[in-house]
Amino acid sequence: MVIPMTLACGLVGVATISQAKFVAGSDSQPRGDSGLPTVTGATVPLYPPIARAASLQGIVVLVATISGSKVETMKVLSGHPLLTQAAESNIRTWTFTSKPPQIMKIIYRYEISEKCEGDPSVKLDFPSEVTVCTKPSPPLD
Repeated sequence: MVIPMTLACGLVGVATISQAKFVAGSDSQPRGDSGLPTVTGATVPLYPPIARAASLQGIVVLVATISGSKVETMKVLSGHPLLTQAAESNIRTWTFTSKPPQIMKIIYRYEISEKCEGDPSVKLDFPSEVTVCTKPSPPLD
């Protein structure tokens, strides 16, 4: 399922209307059998403007404790600090269906590529994976 979504990263990382593309995760994965909580709300993750300007890309791996309908605690397992800060900030906006406390691993992939379908494009495969892709920063004159 592809949902057109609009955002652009300003110098301070504010979402504004532009030409991004939002791609929902695969519907082929059975959600009910996974035992993972269902995400009921979240803000759209942004590509950190400083990381984009520096051509920084990579993977952030987090472990979060979900209690009730929100993230209670989280630990970064790996990732560049600029990217981990963005991932941590985003996951704190997630809300879930209420379930007993549980621990889960979430992977954020930050990619810079001319092949992005939007600028940025966001693929959400809740609750375990998020991919944010942006085109390279334009050259400075």
